[in-house]
Amino acid sequence: MTGFWRTGSDCGTGQSDLTKRLKTVSTSAHRIPRAINLVKYLLFPGPTDTEENRGRERLRRTFINGFSSLLSRSSTILTLLISVPLALHHLGSERFGMWMIISSFAAILSFADLGIGNGVINLVSRALGRDDQPGIRRSISGGLVILSMIGFALLAALIALYRFIDWPEIFQVKSSLGIEEAGPSAAAFIACFAVGIPAALAANVQIALQRGYEASFWAGLGGLMSLGGLAAAIALDFGTPILVLVLFGTQQFCNILNCLIFFIFRRPDLAPSFSDVDLTTMKDLMRIGSTFLVIQLVVVVSFRIDAVLVTQFFGASAAGQYSLVERLFAIVAMLQIVFLSPLWPAYGEAIGRGDHAWVKATVVRSLFLTIALTAVLAAILVLLSGPLMTLWIGSPLDVPITLFLGFAVWRVLEGVGSALAMLMNAAGALKMQLAIGFVMCAAALLLKLLFVPRLGMASMIWMTNIAYFLFAIIPLAVLIPSLVRRLGKAE
Repeated sequence: MTGFWRTGSDCGTGQSDLTKRLKTVSTSAHRIPRAINLVKYLLFPGPTDTEENRGRERLRRTFINGFSSLLSRSSTILTLLISVPLALHHLGSERFGMWMIISSFAAILSFADLGIGNGVINLVSRALGRDDQPGIRRSISGGLVILSMIGFALLAALIALYRFIDWPEIFQVKSSLGIEEAGPSAAAFIACFAVGIPAALAANVQIALQRGYEASFWAGLGGLMSLGGLAAAIALDFGTPILVLVLFGTQQFCNILNCLIFFIFRRPDLAPSFSDVDLTTMKDLMRIGSTFLVIQLVVVVSFRIDAVLVTQFFGASAAGQYSLVERLFAIVAMLQIVFLSPLWPAYGEAIGRGDHAWVKATVVRSLFLTIALTAVLAAILVLLSGPLMTLWIGSPLDVPITLFLGFAVWRVLEGVGSALAMLMNAAGALKMQLAIGFVMCAAALLLKLLFVPRLGMASMIWMTNIAYFLFAIIPLAVLIPSLVRRLGKAE
């Protein structure tokens, strides 16, 4: 029978459907409290009375800091994606190459604070683990004194040496406009960089206190402001020096605002003061900072001077092409930094409290996740490199596919090293990094000088990959387990 009346089998089917729907509703209803609990977990601090609870709280802070950093870095990527084609069409090939080289100097000169910023992160995070408030203030005040002295010294060096440096020769520019703009562009960058050295103090302290979301907010704001200023400068037909000043000056302006708001309104109890300046703490900062400085120099010589070497070997236009591919894969590096950097202060605080089991478990998880996610993202970028470059700069990039493949492999290797570096930084295993870094740096530089002029531009990144795998990844695979075991014995 059909219609309104149903047979017994029909009724059974109807009841079965109704039961399924009720189960679905019930399951959805159970998911709502779970979602609410997840939101509460992420937004509100939990108890820290036991090692397990402290571990959960660290993971919560790590996730929040990583997610906020992702938003901040997204503004950086947006600035990169939009500014590159704008600058390329506005400046032309040669001056664009100069602009990209100056942008690369930001990474090359990351050591200009002499490692003091990293020293502040280490000392403050350790003091936080000991609940040592006076120690935190001494580290902040001593750090500001040293960073300010470095900034002033850099400005003084710029004023004294500016007219004696052949800036067009450094940038390999030949046109009259490029020669005219080379010096002022470099001066604008160095001045902004010098101001930014002490201005970054608040961000370093926020990272050490596992409040990196505050530093991310100001970094993101600086990225968006620099993008707007860059677009306005191009619309007004300004030259390379003004573009450099806008790009880097707005970021330092936001760093200064962050310092003022954080130390005056957010945490006045941590504000630097002359009474908290302690010579012993300053010596500790300089000792730790000098080690970080050497490590950073090793990183620069090994990885960050590639664009400069390409300029010397093949010219400014080739350097611009090389930098474009590097910037494409910078998306992967950005994601690595986003989710790995918050682990450094978390490790430091955990080691300070003796929560070594959490440290060991987190290192293993971070390593496997980094390898898996980096490999997938790098492979996608290689497969879509042609369309992405066309979409980005308006035309295909005439470089060999081996250059894209080389950067894909490099990002995977770099991810492994970065995941392990967070632990070594927090544990104070800096001599281990130095020893590995020196050997790897010498090997990479030698390979590049010997083979890149013969094999071509694409071989530059492959020389880095070979040296890093042989002289960094393999030694770390042997040494890191022993470091983890030593932490376990300290429990």
